[in-house]
Amino acid sequence: SALKKTLLDQVKSIEKRMRESAESALLLFKKNELEFSDFTGGYFPKFMAKIADGGANIDFKASWKQNFQDAKLYNKSASDHVKSTLDRLFPDFLYIFSALKNDFYQLAFLRNAYGNIVPLTVLNAIQREVKNLQLENDQLLISEFNTLISEEIRDQPAPFIYERLGEKYRHYFIDEFQDTSVMQWMNLIPLVGNALESQDTEGKIGSLFLVGDAKQAIYRWRGGQAEQFLDIINEKTKPFVIAPHIKTLPKNYRSHQEIVSFNNAFFSTNSAYLKNETYRQLFKSGHRQEANIKTGGLVQIDSIAQEDEKSKDETYCLKVLQTIKMIRQCGYELKDIAILVRDNKHGVLLAEFLTSNKINVISSDSLLIASSDKVRFLIDLLRYCIDTKDLQTGYDILSFLSWNKKNGHEFIHQNLHSIEVLLKNDFEFDLHRLRQISVYDGMEYAIRQFQLVDNSDAYITHLMDVILEVEQKEGAGISTLLSYWDKKKNRLCITAPANINAVQIMSIHKAKGLEFNIVIYPFANSRISYRSNDKKMWVPVISEEYNGFDELLITEKKEVIEYDEFSELLFTKEEHQMELDAFNVIYVALTRAIKALFVITEMDLTKSG
Repeated sequence: SALKKTLLDQVKSIEKRMRESAESALLLFKKNELEFSDFTGGYFPKFMAKIADGGANIDFKASWKQNFQDAKLYNKSASDHVKSTLDRLFPDFLYIFSALKNDFYQLAFLRNAYGNIVPLTVLNAIQREVKNLQLENDQLLISEFNTLISEEIRDQPAPFIYERLGEKYRHYFIDEFQDTSVMQWMNLIPLVGNALESQDTEGKIGSLFLVGDAKQAIYRWRGGQAEQFLDIINEKTKPFVIAPHIKTLPKNYRSHQEIVSFNNAFFSTNSAYLKNETYRQLFKSGHRQEANIKTGGLVQIDSIAQEDEKSKDETYCLKVLQTIKMIRQCGYELKDIAILVRDNKHGVLLAEFLTSNKINVISSDSLLIASSDKVRFLIDLLRYCIDTKDLQTGYDILSFLSWNKKNGHEFIHQNLHSIEVLLKNDFEFDLHRLRQISVYDGMEYAIRQFQLVDNSDAYITHLMDVILEVEQKEGAGISTLLSYWDKKKNRLCITAPANINAVQIMSIHKAKGLEFNIVIYPFANSRISYRSNDKKMWVPVISEEYNGFDELLITEKKEVIEYDEFSELLFTKEEHQMELDAFNVIYVALTRAIKALFVITEMDLTKSG
């Protein structure tokens, strides 16, 4: 691509310029009869020689490079002539070194951007395809709609688009304001401002009631920014002519006293680890909650020993099981307990482990009808019906049928290439008949022949409802049903039975706004400033220099702060916001409990403790 060629050309140009700069330094050494041994450790001339030779593995991490402007290039034992020569040439060396450093990080930026050409190209291709689909279907994305409104109403005191709404509504209430996206808020300001700054026919002005907690802002990936709320609270931004009346709720009405006291102490103390002063004060001053009349309560923190990843997961699961058994011995039921996890993979792991240990669980994954082995078996029958050469699907069918057989592997091996015969002889199930009748009738036929439902099965019932709906709305046929299933299977859920006695497992994000008698928070070892190796960021560039691109995609890494001042600002801001995200997620997890909170983490101490 043109951008790829531009980046490569710039890389070659800078590499050439760096070699020339280093060669100019070597020429100065020669002209002034300086030897490598005249320099402290020979570091500087060796570095210049390496660059001049086109050395690829160079960096500016060494302490003498970090503080070159204050460095003494010669040893104390050097002759007066060498000292005076190096002192005289130092401004030239500093100029060359600074130019090399600037070029090095510009080169690092270009290589970073070049390494992200493929994802950038894919993103552009996806965007073009989405645009084409929108044009074909005459549709507009909600995100674009917000942007469109913003552009239309910008700099207009009372835009036409809001005139009719403003006549009807004079009082506004926005809950969970910390999760309101910046674009949404900017679009609402003219509407709300019109109500606050004008009177109705009775001479009354409107009102705005914002409710939220910046410490629970965990939806930044969806456009929400805690700063938006904090700036209004701290009066850094004043979107309306009327000054806000700010009220902080002093009491925690959910948790028992010990849990409130623990959270006050935990977040006030650990707020010191936040690098951003505003965020630090948010947690330091925001955790002076008063307890309510609910005395007592329990907070217990358990640490597991560090082991390999597989053993660690198993140890966490065992500790959760032990905790549940201990809680039940205290007279509580399973339905009183909620397990909160950061990652869905941990939720799945715990659900499978607890289920295998006869603990009833409810999770978003367990409610998926695709989690039922019977449902998956029925879907596999449909897949195999239209492609009998699909060995993977055939294997899955035989795995289901062999679950109670002693020699399951032998059963699968013997029948993998004769499944149709097996089904007809052992179950009187004819695939040919399945192809001839409707999918709904075919599934009833399979359920009957394989005796899948003794009493009632919520998962199969829901599947049958889905099949009927698809046949009515999208047409009959196995291919139609399978296409729908592949798109929707991760969203098709049964409704949780009322009053079921089971442990709830859910993500911290889904638990936001909820409360539970007892909370278990395992895998509580997330780093507050963890940065994954493949995390990306957009940086602005001069479009004329980069084939019309005004932003380039790069990988976030520490070197970004050296690219330029704006990149450093973006990187630092993102790092501070990641820290806040991590604190906020922990805050939500630790404040859901009413009576007891169990935190399971791991012993991860440095040598200094």
